[in-house]
Amino acid sequence: MVSIKAPKSYPQPARLLHWKKVQNIVPISRTTAWRLEKSGLFPRRRQLMGTRNVVWVESEILDWLASHQPAIE
Repeated sequence: MVSIKAPKSYPQPARLLHWKKVQNIVPISRTTAWRLEKSGLFPRRRQLMGTRNVVWVESEILDWLASHQPAIE
């Protein structure tokens, strides 16, 4: 009898967002995001290899947004 192993579950790849998608999520301007990023208060952008395109990791943006939302009681 041959036993069949369950397939391994692999982590989902990180979703990468260009600025227009980030801007739809966060209520700040690109300049404000840049200033916050430079001071370490906003998720850092990543440059796609071999291009001039920059992206942000969606989970980092959502975590940042959640930590900056006022508590709703």
